[in-house]
Amino acid sequence: MNTSSANSFTLSFVLRTLSRGLRKKCPSCGAVSMFKTYYTMHQTCPNCGVRFERENGEYVTSMYISIMITEVLFVIFYLFLNYALGTSVVVMLAILVPFNGLFPVWFYPRSKSLWAAALMLMGRLYPD
Repeated sequence: MNTSSANSFTLSFVLRTLSRGLRKKCPSCGAVSMFKTYYTMHQTCPNCGVRFERENGEYVTSMYISIMITEVLFVIFYLFLNYALGTSVVVMLAILVPFNGLFPVWFYPRSKSLWAAALMLMGRLYPD
């Protein structure tokens, strides 16, 4: 196997794993959702048996990912509204305050499953 095909296989594996994370699917098999409810993850994958949380607090990083992405998008939207559209402060507040409150609620499970995908890529998720 030459170097370029090895790199493309590795890249495709990484992209497939991260794609599963964005879709809240098991990063190992991609067959089922990682979540029982909107915020509650299964302990193990019902399909392949991968254990999602091996240590308490392992998913704290997902909270930081969610906050970071929310604030980066907040700044981008602010700059666009302010400088590209010249929007008034009242309209910006009416758009950005709800965004800053609602986007993390929607994105947190995805950041949790993205972190699970990252753990999978680091070899930290595996069946018992």
